Amino acid sequence: ARLPDETLALLQGTSVDELKEVLSMSTWERVLTPSERSQLSSLLPCHDNEAEQHRAVCAVLGGESVRFGSPLSTLATLIAEGALAAPAAAERDALARKHLEQVREHHNAMVHRLYALKRTWTPPTPSP
Repeated sequence: ARLPDETLALLQGTSVDELKEVLSMSTWERVLTPSERSQLSSLLPCHDNEAEQHRAVCAVLGGESVRFGSPLSTLATLIAEGALAAPAAAERDALARKHLEQVREHHNAMVHRLYALKRTWTPPTPSP
């Protein structure tokens, strides 16, 4: 799923601070329904309990660095670069399909080589 073009146009030029105002804990608690919160929480890394899940949501919506940087900063950068627009998404999908095809070809070639080795291999004769 990707953001609609109208939404991307509205968000173009939005700073991280502005995103923090819109994507906040207040929005999370007051605007989203429990089922929407549950659905979005399921996209976060797995946590053992609800308290850890809540801390993860707070960290993401607070703009904190999570593992490899701030998700809000990353979102703002992707929007600014146009990486979420339809043409860029289509190009990314095409590259992903090409990569998958290359991996599949490599795998199939490896399997064929292994079968060929299996057919031609003779075990060494045991020495007394």
